[in-house]
Amino acid sequence: MSPVNIALLGAGIFIKEEYLPALLSLANHFVLKAVYSRSKKSADSVLEIVGKDKGIDLYSDDSHQGLDELLSRTDIQAVIIALPILAQTEIIQKSLQKGKHVLAEKPIAPTVAEGEELLKFSSNLKQLFCVAENYRFIPRLVFAREQVGRLGKFQTFNFVRQTYIHQDNQYYNTLWRKNPGYQGGFLLDGGVHHAATIRFITRQDDIDGLLGITSLSRDHLPPVDSLDGIVKFKDGTSGTLSLRVGSKGRTNNETTIVAEKGYVIVTEDSVVTCIDGQQEHRTFNGLETGVKQELEAFACSIVTGKKDDRLSPEKALLDLRMIEGFLNSGEKNGAYQKFW
Repeated sequence: MSPVNIALLGAGIFIKEEYLPALLSLANHFVLKAVYSRSKKSADSVLEIVGKDKGIDLYSDDSHQGLDELLSRTDIQAVIIALPILAQTEIIQKSLQKGKHVLAEKPIAPTVAEGEELLKFSSNLKQLFCVAENYRFIPRLVFAREQVGRLGKFQTFNFVRQTYIHQDNQYYNTLWRKNPGYQGGFLLDGGVHHAATIRFITRQDDIDGLLGITSLSRDHLPPVDSLDGIVKFKDGTSGTLSLRVGSKGRTNNETTIVAEKGYVIVTEDSVVTCIDGQQEHRTFNGLETGVKQELEAFACSIVTGKKDDRLSPEKALLDLRMIEGFLNSGEKNGAYQKFW
């Protein structure tokens, strides 16, 4: 498989800490040709990590070569887009129009309506539009999904994620997150990961509707930082979610799935499976993000012309629909929201 010539659109934290190391470790899959950012200083910070002798070209809005010039290059086949949520849609469309394969960071869009328009826009294009939901590639969650498949008929799930976003948190101190111009703030930005996790490992996609209660406990995390929700599936089963980013209590990340033969419990670094009373325990590297596996799948999708289902923008839209539904319900005092 010949390497894919690729460009990074964005020079933020996740690009530097996750995408860049993963790309450099996948030299047989990708050749990094260019980096774009709004400022030359930001773009140049990527080269400081890679090395300025690697022949990687820089593009920025404050230099003589910007995004249009980068996207006009015929030698670049694909782009990874990791920009502020409100800026993504326009640049996704522009990249696709220029014939580039796109891997865009989640969420697919700031709203379901905008996500639906983006799907319509990309539906008849030859180039691939993929959404980077790396949680579907985390080995721990892939294994958990396999174990749930052994349990028989699904009964319920309980998802708990409690953490605290400090004011000195590096992600909090990006301006567009500190002053979100989109519904839900961190609950939407990070929440789509959790929606993806629930839908992926429970193997339950046929949602009837949901309801949520939202609140704000920390003034620096507007508009809301707490969500308690219930998901109802069309077969009558249900599950619960508790998501908090302003909790100074014990950090907690645990998911339990119960089915007819037993249960699966997923934590930050382990999966416990109990089938017919027999318990199995497997540990994992809790720092594994799935980004490398995600990029491998993107490269394979480009070469084969067949998109890996875990990169599907349709799935990403359903993740967003789930979180937006919870937030809408919270704004209406817990009113039930039909999923479709």
